[in-house]
Parts: sequence; structure tokens; C-alpha cells
Amino acid sequence: MYFLPAFFDWAGCNYKKSYTFQILNENGEMESIEVPDTSNVEREGKEWIYPENWEQLIYKRDENWVKYIDGANGGCVCRSFKNPRTYVSSIERLVNDTAYHLAANPECHKMVIDLREHPGGSHQCMGVFAKGIEQLKAEQVYVLTGGTTGSSAMLYMAYFKDALDAVTVGEPAGQFSSFFYGKIEPSILPHPQIGVQIADLWWNPVEELARWGAQPIAEEYYDETGRLYPWENTILPDVYVYQDIEDIRQGKDSVLEWVLKQ
Repeated sequence: MYFLPAFFDWAGCNYKKSYTFQILNENGEMESIEVPDTSNVEREGKEWIYPENWEQLIYKRDENWVKYIDGANGGCVCRSFKNPRTYVSSIERLVNDTAYHLAANPECHKMVIDLREHPGGSHQCMGVFAKGIEQLKAEQVYVLTGGTTGSSAMLYMAYFKDALDAVTVGEPAGQFSSFFYGKIEPSILPHPQIGVQIADLWWNPVEELARWGAQPIAEEYYDETGRLYPWENTILPDVYVYQDIEDIRQGKDSVLEWVLKQ
């Protein structure tokens, strides 16, 4: 996602109109791929190239949705909360759709809340989930997490663990519960011309979660200088399930498959 050649130059990649990346191909062999410098005009209208089975990875779709997914040990009602830039009314519909699928599948005892692709920016929706929490209760509730799970998604993770006794499954989240944030105008570095945004506020989830009767997902530890311990930089899931590149190539969702086996 770093489109500026100046970024690579600044990062020490020795920019020369193109870059050579070394990757492992599908045969597990090292392969050199040359990536040329492309202008925005040249990029416009070009289609992204996805793996053949990409469409099977439903959690990668850029939308919020609810559906019933069948499985050998019983299915689950899966709700993907991916797009934070949405109206409160849309989240209300998401809650109602979840309740509908739970009622329409009475033999189903599992519900999944997928936060793997949720980057944050939607804490105002917490009240909607709290208001409809009774509609979302199931015998087994799982919250799926990954490296993109961050910001307000950390609040949802903590709230669902508290209110629904949810089990978190997947990979470590993208950050810790507390973090810096802010909206100061970016400063432009003089040589690479890259904008750097400096956070000026510290987000602590304790007060926000207390409004909804929930506790933070993890306890924070600070040293004598008031800094978080070095290892406090992410939230580990209750159950670690790794989604590797071969799974993605095959359109296989290892995390959801683990839930369906329970």
C-alpha cells in the first residue's frame, strides 16, 4: 500500500525506477519479481489481480454481512463487521439480521463475530450492540481476530468477551488496548516528501468500556517510567489459529473451519 517511490528510497531500498522483490512462488522456490515505477495515471482503471479462489474467502469481501454457514459439527451464524465507515442504522440492521438467522436456525448453537478485517473508527456503534445484546446471545460465541483488528475493534472484542462470554480465535490483533491517536495535520518530511502524522492523544478503553459494564480485555503493566512493558503491543487470542499463504491460495478459511469443528 506504499505507492510513493520516495518511501522506498527513504526506507533504504536504493530506488532506481523499479524495485526487485524476492518472493516464494507456489512451488516454494525463490523468484525475483521486478516492479516498475507506475504513475497514478497508468494505475487508474487497472484491475487488481487476486488468487483464483479469492472469492471463497468471504471474510475478505469489503462489506458487513450476516449469513448462516453449515458445517459437519453443526453450522454457525457468522457476522462480519469489517467496514467501520457506516451508519448506525446499518449496524442496527446487522444486529437484527443476526437475530433473524439465530431464530431461523434453532439447531445452531454457535455465533461468530468476525473482526479480522476491522481496522477501527466506529466506537459510536458500541451503543447499538449494547442495546441489542440480548438478541446476540448463543451457547457458543467466537470473536475472530487478526493483524488488521485494531482501534475500536479492540473495544468490541473486550465487550463481547464480557457480555457474551466469547472466545477469541485467530491471530494476534494489530495493537494493544491502549494507544496513541490524534488528528494533527501531517508534517511533510523535506527530502522524501512523505507526510508524517503525529498522534497527540492517548486512548484508554477503561472509561469507554465502563459505560457498557465491561472490562478491558487485558491488564496493562507499566514500568517505573510510566511506559508500557515492551511486550505489551498486541492482544493474543484465546485460541491461536494461523491462516497461511497456502490457505489463501486454496480459498480456505482455517480460522472459521476451526470454529465449525467445535
